[in-house]
Amino acid sequence: MKGQRNRAAVAAPVSGLVLKAPATGGAGLAGPAVVEIGSAVANSQILLTVADLETLAVSAHMDEMDVNRIRLDQPVKVGGDAFPDGPARGRIAGVAHQTTAGMKDPA
Repeated sequence: MKGQRNRAAVAAPVSGLVLKAPATGGAGLAGPAVVEIGSAVANSQILLTVADLETLAVSAHMDEMDVNRIRLDQPVKVGGDAFPDGPARGRIAGVAHQTTAGMKDPA
C-alpha cells in the first residue's frame, strides 16, 4: 500500500497558487472536473492549473497625452480586484513604440 501511495504522489513543476481545476478530465479527455481520491488518471492529464504569482507582467494601455509622463524603470502600483491585499508594486520594463488607434478608457 505504501508503494502505491508513493507512486500516486503529484508534484507541480513550479511553486505557486492553484488557480483552477479543468472543466473536463484534462488534455481533451472526458471525465470528472475534480479528481477524487482513488480515481485513475491518465499520463499527462491536467489535474490543476498552478500560477507563479511572484512575477507578474502587466500590459496596460494609456492615453497618448500621458505617454510623456512615463519612463523606463519608473516605479508603478497595479491594483484591482485581483489584489485583495492592496496594489502590487513594480517597475516599467518597456514602452511600445506605436500607438493603438481607437483605444477607449476601460473605466
